[in-house]
Amino acid sequence: MGKNTSDSNVNDLEGDHWRADHALRLREVEIKEREQKRWLTPLAVAIFVAALAAIGNAAVALINGLLQRDLEDRKAEAQLVLESIKTNGDAGKATNNLHFLVQAGLVKGQNGERLSKYLDSVKPEDRPVLGGIPCALPAMGPGYESALEAYKECVQATKR
Repeated sequence: MGKNTSDSNVNDLEGDHWRADHALRLREVEIKEREQKRWLTPLAVAIFVAALAAIGNAAVALINGLLQRDLEDRKAEAQLVLESIKTNGDAGKATNNLHFLVQAGLVKGQNGERLSKYLDSVKPEDRPVLGGIPCALPAMGPGYESALEAYKECVQATKR
């Protein structure tokens, strides 16, 4: 009988050991499930979405800045070209001004290449120029009558 009792004690101990081990493993699984569920909480999802939106906004701001800078460069080049052909009808001076802009790198890239090709392919007299006002109106003040007469003569000369 002593042997039977000791065998049953050993079996009871082993059973207790297995039950305790099983309970411990169940607790570990529950803890892991809770940790995994933490990432799926509304707060965690909101933080993730906010971070994603911030990254998207930063990318849009970067692209917008680059495109805005490119647009401003194009506007500046166009203004330079426009100002360089305001030569009161002197096509040679306008051509020299445009060549200068290309050679100095003030009009660059495809615009510079196209401008160079255009200047090389068009006859000098057909190149664009903008005329200014050949005769300036006199300021009103003492002696304006003689300045007004000079203005009238200038206007008559440009009509011929």
